[in-house]
Amino acid sequence: MNRRSQAERSIATRAAILEAARGLFAEHGYHGCSVDSILMRAESSKGAFYHHFRDKAAVLEALLAEFEEEGVRRAREWSAGIASPLEIIRVSAHNLLTWCTDPYIRQVVLTDALSVLGFARWHMIDDSYTLDVLDRLLQRAVEIGEIGPMPSTRMTARLINAATNEAALFVANSADVETSRQEASAGIDHLIMSIASNDRPGSTAPR
Repeated sequence: MNRRSQAERSIATRAAILEAARGLFAEHGYHGCSVDSILMRAESSKGAFYHHFRDKAAVLEALLAEFEEEGVRRAREWSAGIASPLEIIRVSAHNLLTWCTDPYIRQVVLTDALSVLGFARWHMIDDSYTLDVLDRLLQRAVEIGEIGPMPSTRMTARLINAATNEAALFVANSADVETSRQEASAGIDHLIMSIASNDRPGSTAPR
């Protein structure tokens, strides 16, 4: 049997630390566990930890990036077979809001990560995964005539992403998650319909 290379061991160690942190943060919240508790569960050392992460907050940031990567993957599944770019945006937002009712997402991604990393950093990470996708979908919607030309598809993508994030945070912080999810989904629907009706070629709707 071939021994694993140093690079493979390093990757496995980092994955074990993230897996341990993911479980502990979900169970106790970010502030309810320490680096030592993460290492105990991961069966790793402080030297290995600090080789991969500068501190506990860096682990949380890595978990946020992990969530974003999974979100991109899921969005491809959610939009499979849908031709309309606006419908892809709408369906993806609906599914995201449902996903955000998961206790882990509510606690770690939408509560701890936002408070620990700060508003600016949290949104910068999210934007890095979502803005290009939304921008391309809006450009495609213009190309096929689903909506009319707009001053900036990039800015509209930012506004849609900001609204979706705000809806997710609203759901995450609600005492009645399901009712809040339904309200947030209806709000997203209204936003998408407004973009479609106000920007469709030939529309006489007020701008």
